[in-house]
Amino acid sequence: MYESASQDGLRLLRAAKDIFVEQQGDDEGSFRAGTTLDLAAAGELVGMPVGFPSHNAAVEWLESERAIEADPMYRRVTERAIEPHPMYRRPTTTIHRVTATGVELTRQDQGL
Repeated sequence: MYESASQDGLRLLRAAKDIFVEQQGDDEGSFRAGTTLDLAAAGELVGMPVGFPSHNAAVEWLESERAIEADPMYRRVTERAIEPHPMYRRPTTTIHRVTATGVELTRQDQGL
């Protein structure tokens, strides 16, 4: 059954937080604005792999709600680029960070 983009977005954000907390040794206090998120791993965890329409819609919803933002240090390389900078060798990967709004959403949404 298809869930709405907002529900998928909250599930994705919660899974990203759970992955972060697990990697940091169960310290939920360290999940704060500016934390880098692994949305690809979170998508795999909740059954929305990168590239699936539900994953893309969830990320777009989170961006529109300003719960996440693209990390300005990393960006996609356009198809027109002849040779990307070595730092940006993965052209399909966009790194996201959680915002204060996203942190608040995960605190409010303990049930997912």
